[in-house]
Parts: sequence; structure tokens; C-alpha cells
Amino acid sequence: MQKIISLSVHDIVDNILRSGSIDSRVFSSGTMQEGTRLHSVYQDEQSSVYQKEVSLSSTFTIGEYTFIVEGRADGIITDKNGKVTIDEIKTTVADLEEFYTENKDWHLGQAQFYAYIYALQNNLSEISIRLTYISQNNYAIRKFYDFDYNFEDLQRFVLKLVQTYYDHILIFLNHEEKLKKDLSSFDFPYSTYRKGQKELIQTIYDAADNEEFAYIEAPTGIGKTAATLYPYIKKMQDKGEKIFYLTSKNSIKKVVLETIKFFNTKGVTINAITINSKESLCINDKKRHCNPDECPFAVDYYQKVNAIIHAIYQEYPCLGFQDIISLSYRYQVCPFEFQLDLSTFYDVIIADYNHLFHPTAHLIRFFDEGPKNYYLLIDEAHNLPSRIRDMHSGQIDFYSFFLLYKDFRAISFNHKKMYRLIKKVMDYFLNLDINEFPQEDFFGNVLKVDGIPDELFLVLDKFLEEGKNFLQEGGKDVTDQFLDVYYKAKSFLSLPESDETYSYFFEISENGKLLKFNANCLDSRPFMRPAKNIFLSGTFFSATLTPQNFFLDLLKAEEKHEELFLPSPFPVENLKVLVNTNISTYYKDRDFTKKKIIQAILAFVGGKTGNYFVFFPSYKYMTAIVDIFPLSKNYNFYIQDAGMTTEKREEFLAHFEKNPTKTNIGFVVLGGVFSEGIDLIDDRLIGAIIIGVGLSMVNYENDALKNYYDLNSSDDEEKQGYLYSYVYPGINKFLQAAGRVIRSEFDKGMLLYIDMRYNTFPYRNILTEKYQNISYVYTEDEITQEVDDFWRNK
Repeated sequence: MQKIISLSVHDIVDNILRSGSIDSRVFSSGTMQEGTRLHSVYQDEQSSVYQKEVSLSSTFTIGEYTFIVEGRADGIITDKNGKVTIDEIKTTVADLEEFYTENKDWHLGQAQFYAYIYALQNNLSEISIRLTYISQNNYAIRKFYDFDYNFEDLQRFVLKLVQTYYDHILIFLNHEEKLKKDLSSFDFPYSTYRKGQKELIQTIYDAADNEEFAYIEAPTGIGKTAATLYPYIKKMQDKGEKIFYLTSKNSIKKVVLETIKFFNTKGVTINAITINSKESLCINDKKRHCNPDECPFAVDYYQKVNAIIHAIYQEYPCLGFQDIISLSYRYQVCPFEFQLDLSTFYDVIIADYNHLFHPTAHLIRFFDEGPKNYYLLIDEAHNLPSRIRDMHSGQIDFYSFFLLYKDFRAISFNHKKMYRLIKKVMDYFLNLDINEFPQEDFFGNVLKVDGIPDELFLVLDKFLEEGKNFLQEGGKDVTDQFLDVYYKAKSFLSLPESDETYSYFFEISENGKLLKFNANCLDSRPFMRPAKNIFLSGTFFSATLTPQNFFLDLLKAEEKHEELFLPSPFPVENLKVLVNTNISTYYKDRDFTKKKIIQAILAFVGGKTGNYFVFFPSYKYMTAIVDIFPLSKNYNFYIQDAGMTTEKREEFLAHFEKNPTKTNIGFVVLGGVFSEGIDLIDDRLIGAIIIGVGLSMVNYENDALKNYYDLNSSDDEEKQGYLYSYVYPGINKFLQAAGRVIRSEFDKGMLLYIDMRYNTFPYRNILTEKYQNISYVYTEDEITQEVDDFWRNK
């Protein structure tokens, strides 16, 4: 039985014919986007004899494999005499002659492939090729290179190319066949199922069988990583080609990789690789200077990479961050590009959300060619909507251009035009007159506008245009500071100039100047469906996908989908929840209730020596309590600082050790780094106090969200804006924080919620749904009694 493999012409040509070095001055996401635009401009200028974007397809059989190879010719020209010419268009910021010389075999090989398919389909004995080169610096500058071929020569070239590609990928095809065979007898690799795991696995099987998406809330302890991976891995024996496991945390990437390594001890070999950011992987002394003149790891990369992949593929079925770094040093290759090229041949790709959803950082090789036989897993999916909004937002800041301008003074004589254009961006902000704007458009320190101002767009566009030349010609004068400003401006101009799903506004500085401009994305939903359409099936899961309807809406759940909301797998009696609705934490009442808050904290931690966290809605509120919190020989307390480094966070957590002989209290901020993603198991954390309901900060950005969701609420439902922008995100934050206490079946602990609003909708409903062992307390004595009763029985 023949095995069918679908490929693009690019898959073959790029793998076999590309040579030379990595050079981001010439090849980057920016030049690719500009190239796409200029392609279209040039094609639209051609006469009626020019057919643009012609789809081509052919099949090739080698042994038991049939390759279906597809592609699109930029243009096909048929003159009045019937002569056919395949036009292959390339655009670049480099010198056209040099660009052609360095890339001729690669570019011509692509055109030859198209010419062969077209000649085969149209019974042509002869066909011509034109390579068209257009300067991105000056559209009027072009070069053309013409070639004539007979069909037999093209056929020999293409068949040899396909055979070479087959020889290259045979090792990977053999792995794939062996994996499918081994998976037929691969059972769930643990001796027993945890509570809830069977239901979770079956839900994902159902989603995969029906080619649907699943939305799952699975609290800590169910074993989500193994239970979500297993069914999709099993489905790879049928239809799936790859699994993409996306998360926002490097710590989770490590857990996923270790889980797959464990799977591999049970009779299968699943290849898995983590994908990391360019910044974190770069081992060059000059970060982001990705060119052969400044980075030894870029030199001759494309000549070396295929042989290296073959050399290490079978030795490293699982590749993590440190593995990629070590191998890159060994073989002297760029670790960022190396991981991407390796990932083409790996079964499970463990990456970040932005590798799918970011407008410029997404993995083009996987996600830009329509639907694929891929499966998708999104971990901690409660974080995804806000992350997507951040990815599609941007800011232009006067001060970043001011610092760049100062940096340029020393080299301004050599780069006068670049220097002037940096100054023009600064002048745009400095010349804005705050008095020329209508008073009704001012909201505190914010000035609302309808879109990106035309003049700002124009000065940034000119800055970027000259910036391309500077990147190419500036050499050592291209600093990290310039790169940072340049790429932020480039990303900013990729945003919609005016769109109802965006909020556009200036920030007003203390001296009354308009020195920052923001374009904030308000809605993640438009980006969900295009991403999902790439995959056969997928699962969005989290320990706290609550409130349910809120997240199902923001994750754009389909009308037909699978969903599962599991209870905690741990014994109910191991967690006692107290709710004090007798204390107000409204902003206006905080000065009057500070002492009551402190008394409640002391009553809660006084019943048992141990480790406790107290979560506050803001640093300001936390500081107000800490400043008057009594010192005592009975306890130590530690305070979260804003902007803690990784080392400082680890130092903070180290205070909360097992079997403490003295009570330790951590004062931390709700929604901060200690609210999720940390595991203080056993008695490293036996209690948490949550002060307030986690309501989002009242500011213009959140009000813009509120107004947007109000406007987009259907006529027959209550306005959702306040709930979507303020209430529901807060609920998720306090549930995440509460989840720090019970991390295993052996943990025992208590929670204390403090706020009078916990007795109102929707908070009381949420707490009732989430917890079975819950009591309402109204005085310090009642807290003390409940604490004593709970720990006496433990």
C-alpha cells in the first residue's frame, strides 16, 4: 500500500538547494512581509498575458512513498507566439547582483520545479524561466535573468532533486513508521489512573475522533500533562502528524519534555523538542546581530545543518533548551535556527503561545500553509486571551527615540538621514498641542483618538524605510538600542490603523506632553478561529477555566465542541475554606478596616505553626497593612517586591521550608508571580488568605475593555462589559492563588477569603461551586475556632 506524503515545492527546494549564511539584514520577517507586498504590486502592473499566483501540483513515487508536491508560480507569461515563461519574483534590501549570485541555485531550482510541472501538465517540449529581482530600497531598480530549458533537462533535474530529498528524509520516515507500529500496543504508561484522568482522556479522544476542540478544567493533581498528551500521541498512529503543546512557562516545557521521556521508557520512541525565543537562545556576544560578519554561528549555516541533523537525530529523541545550546556550541551553528530546522522532523513540539498566535513570531514553516494533520494542546488556557491581546498591541514611546537620538550623535555625520528621521519622530510628539484636542476625548491622563494618526504613521514609515538601509549598511553602528526601537516600530505599524477591536490613545506625561501612543487590542476572539483552522483537533485546558461561560466565549468555543469541568481529585476533608464577609476592602473603606484585616490574619495563622501566604489586590494596599503589622517573636514575615528577579523569587520561596519551627508569613500580590506556577508541596504552604475579590485596576485600558464588551453584548442579554473587564479576571486570579495550598493528595490546608462581596453574585456562587467544606465566619473568635477545629483533627 502506497504511503502518501504532501509537500510544497519550498519543502524540497529550501532543504536541498539553500546554501550560505544566516543574515537577518537580508532575510527577516520584515523583508518577507515587504516582499509579499511588492510581489503583488509588480504582478498587478503586468499585462493580460501574465497569469499571477498559478497553483501547480504533481506526484512523484519512490518505492512505497508517493509525494504530492504543490506550489504556486509567481507568474506565467504566454506571449503571442505561444512561448511560455515561468516568472519567479524575488525582492531584497541587498544589492541585486550580489543577491542573485549568492542565491542563484536556490532561486533557479524553485523556478525549474514549477517549469517542470507546468511543462508536464501542458505537454511542452520547451519552456523558459525568468528570475525577476526587485529592490526593496527602490522599487524602480530591477534585474532580470532569463533561461531556456527543454523538458528532458528539467525532468532530470527535478527527479534528481526529489530523490535527494527522499534520501534526506528517509531516516525520519523510518522513525515515523516504527512509531506508528509501536503505538498500536502503547498503553497508558502508569499503573493506575488518577481520579478524573479517564474522563479527561476520553474527552480528548472524543474531540480527536470528531475533529473538534475540547475545553477542560482539570484541577491540580489530576495529572493533566500525561492525560492530555496520551490520547493525541495514540491518534498519531492513524492521522496525526505532529502535536503542538503550547504554554506560557518554561517550567511547564520542562515538565512536558520529562513526561515524554518517561513515555519513551515504555516501548515507544516519541521525538520531542522545545522551542525557545531567539533572545534566550542566542550565544553570540552581540545579541540579535544575526549575520556572518558579526556572528560565527551564522556562517555557512545552510551548508552544515542537514548533515548535523542526521548526525544527532537518533541520539537525541528529546531535546530541551540546554541540549540545543550544547549542540550549537559543538557544531558552531545558530541555536535558534537549529531548533526550528530540527523541529520539522520531531513529533511533539513544545513551544510558547506566541509561536502560534504572534503576528511575526509564529512558526511560519508550520502555520502559514493552511490546514494540517496537527493536534493542538494549550496549557494554562486561562492566560491565553490576555496574552493574545498583548501580542497584538503596541506602543510608541518618545523617550525610546530620545535615547536613540542621543546615542546617534556620535555617529550622526556618517548617517545623517537616519539621524534626521529619528529626530522627526521625536518632533512629532513634541509638536503636539494638547489644547487642540476636544475636551470630551480626555480621560484622566489619557487622550482617546480614533486610530493611529496619519502623521505618526508617516514619520514611523519613513524611519523604518531608512532603517532597512541602515541595517544593511550601518555595520558596527547598528546597536542593540537601535534594533529594539526599530523592531518595536515595525511591529507597531503592522497593527490596524483604525479598528473597532482596538483602543487608540495618547498617555499624558506629568508636564502635560503627549509622549506615548498606544494601540491596544481589545478582543482575542478574532485570532482564535484562524489558528484553530490549522489543526485537526485541539484541547484548551487549565486548572481554573472559571467562570466557564467567560472562557468558552473568549476562547471562541465552537457550537459543537467537547467540554469537561472536573472537581479536585483530593480528599474534600483536606481543605477547609473560611469566608469572612464582615470586612469591606472597598477602596474608600480600607483605612477603616486595616486593623480588622490584621486581626483576621493573626487569628488565621495563630492556630498552627506553619507557612502562610497573604494575597493583596495591590502593592499599595499590601504596604499599608505591612507598615502597621505587629512584630512578634512568634512569626517571621516576608514581603514581595515589585520586579523581583528569578534569583530573588527563589530566595523568597526558600523561607517557606518543610517542618518549620516558627510561622512564616508571605505578603504577596494577587495575580503576581506567586499566584500561579509554584508548587509548595507538603507543609511548605498550609494556608492562604485572599484579601479582596481580585477586581482589576480601574483605569482607562480596562474601561475601554468594558465599553467594548458592552457594545458587543447581544440585545437580548445583560451588558457584559463590567463582568468581562473587571469581575471575571479577578475571580480567576483569586482561584489561581487559592490553588497554591493543596498541591498533592497528602497536603492539608486552609483558605480564608476576606471581603463583604463574597456574599454577593457572582462570588458566592463561584465559591459554592468550587468548595464543599466551606464555612462563613464573621469574627476573629470564629476564625480561631474553625482553625483550631480543623488542625485538631489532622
